[in-house]
Amino acid sequence: MKYLKSVDFVGQTIVIGGYVIAVAWTLIENTGKNSLAMNTAFAMLCLGWWQMISALLMLVVGAPNKKLRLVHFFTAIGYLVLVVVELKYLNFDLIQPIFLNHFIQLIWIVLLYATPFILAILYYYLTWRFVFPTKPSGKFLPHISF
Repeated sequence: MKYLKSVDFVGQTIVIGGYVIAVAWTLIENTGKNSLAMNTAFAMLCLGWWQMISALLMLVVGAPNKKLRLVHFFTAIGYLVLVVVELKYLNFDLIQPIFLNHFIQLIWIVLLYATPFILAILYYYLTWRFVFPTKPSGKFLPHISF
């Protein structure tokens, strides 16, 4: 378990660090919006699969914060189902009013990018707390009894 949580933490940190370096490089080189979007999508894909496999493995092994890991896992599954359904079956071009179409597209973009970031931050926090647990600080001046 000790090595498993360390590998999980190091793997997530490498993916997040690689994403930060790729974004910085893209912004410095000014290669355009498409490169930034592709870097973001690739990082979300790598980190998302890593975290889902990690969550499933930690649930099987019996790591702490089981409830939050279960919530993360099923939220990620629900998000992936939503993405597949939208890409496969829904077509937002059928909606006639321009403002409604724009509003739905804006909501979809926010859901598409914000949900994976929120899930990634939540699971990285859970992993951080698992690898680096907080120790109780104890009482103030324990040798003096008040």
